Order: sequence, then structure tokens, then C-alpha cells
Amino acid sequence: MGIETHLLLPGEMKVSVLSKAWEEWSSRWRKTYVLEDGMRKSHAAFCSMVTQGDGALVPVAVVGTSEKSIRVRVKAELYSFWVDKEITEHTITVPRSMLVEHEGTTYFPRWMIKRTLRERITKGKAWPKVIGSGVWLDAPLFWERCFRPALDIWATHEESNKKAIEEQQQRRRQAQARTAPQRPEPPQPPKVEVPPAYRRLPMVQASGVEYDDWVSVGSGRNKKRKKVVIEVGCAKLFFSEKQVVIETPAGKSIRKARTNVRFASELTQ
Repeated sequence: MGIETHLLLPGEMKVSVLSKAWEEWSSRWRKTYVLEDGMRKSHAAFCSMVTQGDGALVPVAVVGTSEKSIRVRVKAELYSFWVDKEITEHTITVPRSMLVEHEGTTYFPRWMIKRTLRERITKGKAWPKVIGSGVWLDAPLFWERCFRPALDIWATHEESNKKAIEEQQQRRRQAQARTAPQRPEPPQPPKVEVPPAYRRLPMVQASGVEYDDWVSVGSGRNKKRKKVVIEVGCAKLFFSEKQVVIETPAGKSIRKARTNVRFASELTQ
């Protein structure tokens, strides 16, 4: 099958790949990629390389078990260097402890199958080629440990660049605003005073206006309220159903009950 290269990956992961495949992958993919598409292609190519190596797991058919061993059926080319390659099927006994169950499929390491076939079938004359698509169960973990951090670093770098560009554009806009000719602000429209609501009531211009009020006299325990009469003179009276609003010539408004307001006569407007 060819010389294999053993690789120690981050997180103490170990894989074995064909040396030729490793050289091809290194020349093409061992570069700095900043796009996720390129990173995923590189990861997929590496995983494909691992599944072709002796460290990969290949599916096997279990035909018998015992306490410490298990019998499995595998397919292989015993003498892969022959011109006429022949695929044959063999039943071998392997350690039960090396079996791997994953998603309903039974797997066994390719290197152990090769070694068992070499020792028991070819008697050391050849290294058989195991037939079957290999799998690498640590492929997702390899992505998270080796490729995902690079993407995270790049995303942080991109965010920093974006923020720096936005700040630069903001400073440019501020500089342009400082150097641009200042336009005079348009004059503010005059404020329109809204008349109080009581002015919509019926109004009488009257003289001799007076009203009753209550004031506090005394202090302490002798404190009490006393009724007094407040004279206003001429004023405008605005009448509602039960109240009167007295508007003095100075513009002050006083709200009282109609029974507490009196006036001498109505003036002609």
C-alpha cells in the first residue's frame, strides 16, 4: 500500500496517512485561507486523506463472537502488486476491544486487518489492500480544534477592520461638516399663545365685582377659618354651569362658585 506518515494533531489526536497523499495535500492545502469555503475544502481533503490511511476505520461484517475476540468478514486484495488484482473475502479473528460501533455500523482499524491478513494469509509475503471506504470519527473534532479557531480569529479581525473603517468615515464626515460653510438658521416662527379654555365660556364685562373667600386666622389651637369678601372692581366674568372665572384687568384668573360671586352692573362693551 505504500509508506505511511504518522501525524500528531492538536488535542493529542494521531492519524496515519499515505506519505504520497500527505505530500500532495501539503503542496496544495497547507496554506493560509481566510475564506470559510477554502477552509472547508482543505478540511475535507485532509479527512479524505486520513480515511485512505491505515489509521482509518473500515466497516466489517461480524460473523461470530466470544468473550475476548470476534470473528469478522473482510474483503481485500492479498497481493496488490500483481497485475491481475483479485478481491477475495476472508474471515479473521480479531480482539473484541478494538471494535468500534458507530451509528449502527461496526468498524475495525484498517491497520489491524492488514496485519492479521499478512500474518495468517500471506504469511508475511505481502501487505494486503483492505477493500472498503474508511471513516475518521474525529473529523468534526479536528475541524473545531484546527480550523474553527482560524475562522474565529479572522471574523474578529474583519470586525475590527469594519469598526476602524466606520470610525474613519465618521471622522471624515465631521471634518467636512467643520469646513463646510455655515448656513444661517431660519428664523423661528413666533409662538402662538393658546388662550385658556375658560375663555370659550359665555363672558360678561362687569363692574363692582366681588367674591367670597376663606382665610385662616389665629394660630395653634385657636386657628380657624374666616369668611372674607374680596373686592375686584371691573373684571371679565366667564360663566359655566356652576362656576365663574374672574379675569382681572392684570390678566389673573380666579375660579369660584357662582353663589360666591357678585357684581354691581354689567358694563357695555
